[in-house]
Amino acid sequence: MLGLFQFLVDAVAMVCASILMAIGIGYLIVIGRFCYDQLRGVRDPEAPAIPDTDLPRVVLQIPVFNEPLVTEQSLRCVALLDWPKDRLRIQLLDDSTDATSARADAVAAELRVGGAVIDHVRRADRSGFKAGACAHGLTLTDEPFIAMLDADFRPPPNWLKRTVPLFLTDDRIGFVQSRCEFQNFEKNWLTRAQGLVQDGHYL
Repeated sequence: MLGLFQFLVDAVAMVCASILMAIGIGYLIVIGRFCYDQLRGVRDPEAPAIPDTDLPRVVLQIPVFNEPLVTEQSLRCVALLDWPKDRLRIQLLDDSTDATSARADAVAAELRVGGAVIDHVRRADRSGFKAGACAHGLTLTDEPFIAMLDADFRPPPNWLKRTVPLFLTDDRIGFVQSRCEFQNFEKNWLTRAQGLVQDGHYL
């Protein structure tokens, strides 16, 4: 009996070790491919400069749940995006059950005065969670281009102008993902370690 138990423990340990090795090898392959592309001079495509009058309509979705502070900051940040205000619809997809909704209402009203188009969308239930909120938001609008941000992302003002025009010049492009960086990466050893882990995840 003891021998069987020892065999099972050893077998589980071997399976776990094999899985970790496979993950490690996968990371090394991805990193190797990245280094190979860098050595070959492969760079991210540059978005063409398009006059504001020719820019398409975009809906920018921000799904949130009980995130009052980051929601307020996110709304203020995306209101500063360099994109014609009449061609950018911001959807705050808010399933919150705390003070987030009231704070978001106040900020949205303030930003609308400056010309921002902001829809504060609330649902009766949280089915599908944030993905469900995004899917629901798409039923409420008809913009041909969709951008998505998590509530704690802070894109630079030129973010849309560096991504959306790529769709207009290459019909093979159906999706663009931009890089995530960390505001406090340099703060201390802990934030550096966390940043490296997150970088590996995004890579």
